[in-house]
Amino acid sequence: MVVGAKSEATGSGSVGFVAVEGGILELGAGCVARQNAKGGVAAQLKGARVTCADACGAVGNELSGFVAVDGGVLVAKRPVAATNKLHGFVALRGGDVRLSASGSSGGGIGGGVPAGARAERNGGSGFYALSSGSRLHCGESAVAEGNLQGGFVALQQASLLVGAGGRAAGNQQAGFAVVESAQMVVLGAAALRTVAYENRTHGFVAQGAGSSLLVNPPSSSKGKAAAALGEAPAGLAQAAGCVAERNKGAGWCALDGAEVVIQGAEAEADSNALEGFVSRDKGSKLVVGPQARATRNGGHAGFYAERGARLEVGVAGEATGNAGRGFGAVGAGSKLTAGAGCMAVDNSAEGFVVEGLGAKLQAGEACRCGVA
Repeated sequence: MVVGAKSEATGSGSVGFVAVEGGILELGAGCVARQNAKGGVAAQLKGARVTCADACGAVGNELSGFVAVDGGVLVAKRPVAATNKLHGFVALRGGDVRLSASGSSGGGIGGGVPAGARAERNGGSGFYALSSGSRLHCGESAVAEGNLQGGFVALQQASLLVGAGGRAAGNQQAGFAVVESAQMVVLGAAALRTVAYENRTHGFVAQGAGSSLLVNPPSSSKGKAAAALGEAPAGLAQAAGCVAERNKGAGWCALDGAEVVIQGAEAEADSNALEGFVSRDKGSKLVVGPQARATRNGGHAGFYAERGARLEVGVAGEATGNAGRGFGAVGAGSKLTAGAGCMAVDNSAEGFVVEGLGAKLQAGEACRCGVA
């Protein structure tokens, strides 16, 4: 079935536009599903496929905006999900959502900054993947702003990919969150940096054993998320990093046995209320690439490992102007490794500190601390 451009589905007692169990639905550019009782646009059950041309919208629906569930596939170019009662974009129970950007305003990869999918002011999360086999590919320059839960969220063994230039801002929970053995891949580049800004909890967080957040994984990555979602494009593997700024929790964190691995240079944590980069609890591991910067953060330290966790900081990492220490390993079994040339300058407490029986801090050559 083909629906013409700028068509509307408004006020129905079901889903606005839907394909079910082998059905194929194509929506023309600018179609809108508004104020429907069971969601905006959906692909339900195996074989169902919905394709949305440029700038389709789901606005003010009682459930979620765009949904792929139980094996359905939903493909959309530069869609908008706003003010829906639940989530903006959802992959659930093996659903597959594939979003992409369009257009450019100059300066990005290939000469342009694309306009991507937007999830704004929804009652749940902006982009939400739940349960094993579910995949949500957000595309480049996706934006999650002002949602009442998280920005980009993967739970319960689901997989989620955020393309370069993603932005999570002003959400009531974390900007980017991976929980309950889910997998997330986040890409970023010098002209398309992915940013977590002014979210009410953490900027980037992975929590729970089996949960992993991979930032700019190399093309040879064999991780679960990379295998499920596709490898990083050539040229991004060593690209400039992502930014966590002015969040109400930590900038970057691995908690309760989770793993966060940041490839490439220049990841930043700036002016967050808690630590810049923190790995907490036994089994947790946070690996930070070279030239990372933790600046003006609150909490215990710019770079901080505690309660048996591991934190590895690449060469030339900087902790500057933080409210606590620069680099700290605290508690039995905690281990922090700082690469060559790391420095801690103008922090309110010690530059490099290890505290507690069995805690370890290993600093490479030419590391230094002091005042500027």
